[in-house]
Amino acid sequence: MATKFVTNQVRLSFCFLNKTRTNDRGEEKYSTTVLVPKSDQHFLKTFRAAEREAAVKKFPGKEEAFYKAIKSVLHDGDGLRPTGEAFGPECKGHWVFTASTSDRPGCVDENLQPLMEPIKSGDYGRVSINMYGFDTKGNRGVAAGLNNVQLLERGESLGGRSDAATDFSAF
Repeated sequence: MATKFVTNQVRLSFCFLNKTRTNDRGEEKYSTTVLVPKSDQHFLKTFRAAEREAAVKKFPGKEEAFYKAIKSVLHDGDGLRPTGEAFGPECKGHWVFTASTSDRPGCVDENLQPLMEPIKSGDYGRVSINMYGFDTKGNRGVAAGLNNVQLLERGESLGGRSDAATDFSAF
């Protein structure tokens, strides 16, 4: 089994694909939160298999209970965030995870051409992910590394902002 896979169509949120964002450890990362419809059973099987493979590679020879207890980045959008607060309404009916990288991800359109306009929160696309295990100061788990993003369709903004063309179209 592989640790790398590509999603089917997903919705993207908190898109930091053209510039980095400082994470909670003070690292500059490119990232996006990925919303996967729960109806995509292929995704769930693929994600869990890649997650387990990454855990086995990082922590070989452990008991099955160890692998099941490892911290996952995949969350139920109908439940609560790890912080205990509820996910936003856009997460309802979805699996939710964040993928990040230190290197700028490639972003292409449906024809595999480089994008001129940035991908924004609310857009739809496919995401190339590589799962990897980590063990940092006793915090063990499996994370999602972001490789590349393919824009499939522009979506309604999740940030509540309108675009300039819409605001000024009457003038």
